[in-house]
Amino acid sequence: MRYILKHLRQRRLLTPFSDILSRSGLQLEHPTISALYENLVLKGEWVSAEETVREASYSGLLDGYRFSCQPQAEWTELNGTDADGDVPRRRGGHAMCMDEQNGLIYLFGGWDGQQNLDDFWVYDVREDTWRMLSLATSRESNGPGPRACHKMVFDPQTGAIYVLGRLGEGEALEPLPVRSDEGSSASVPVPPSSSRPSINTADAVDIARQGSVTPLPWSAYPSEFYRYHTRGLDAGKWDLLFLDTTVSREGGSTACNLAHNVDRRLGGRLSFLITKWS
Repeated sequence: MRYILKHLRQRRLLTPFSDILSRSGLQLEHPTISALYENLVLKGEWVSAEETVREASYSGLLDGYRFSCQPQAEWTELNGTDADGDVPRRRGGHAMCMDEQNGLIYLFGGWDGQQNLDDFWVYDVREDTWRMLSLATSRESNGPGPRACHKMVFDPQTGAIYVLGRLGEGEALEPLPVRSDEGSSASVPVPPSSSRPSINTADAVDIARQGSVTPLPWSAYPSEFYRYHTRGLDAGKWDLLFLDTTVSREGGSTACNLAHNVDRRLGGRLSFLITKWS
């Protein structure tokens, strides 16, 4: 009988449909579904139909259909702030990495449309809260300066964050003292002025907006290499590993020397970084 009733309603034979339904005393379907059919198909009242769909969803009437469908990704807007109600400012060209074990996402640098940034934040996924780790890392010992278009990864084994490169601003780069493996201070080799980048971030953005397909020269990407500690006695401290990873500390510039030098300073973790950055 229900199939007959559905056939009559589908064919818009509403008079016999209503007559049979009233005499038989049958309930064709859930009243909410009947209301949805009436609003959507018969009356074309879209607002009422949306409200009915929402009601059916809340009551669980659509669960069977929903669970039978393939799972779909769902976006959720996160509105967490820090203790003062602040959040990171709008930016692009920033870098983020995640400590999956502790549910923490780190955000560093970027470009706000006017200048490169060097603020450093951490987001707690479980608590939906932000916390500023540094207002300006350039003011910290061995901390990286403002930058955009850099790369950043988290090493779950050591709890270290590695930051590599940036899009050049054209500023003069000076040798900075770093601690060698033996504990003494040494200057990191710096490329000559002629090889330093001359393109700034704003120019790069303009190029992108104009749809230019001309690649930027490699010299536009300085290759400074930093490490940040999230655990242990050095937690909260930065290490400047290389000011230019293309020049080895021994003066050579071959790929073999460079790889060996970087791997030695990272305690054999170079393969991990290559995997994360590739």
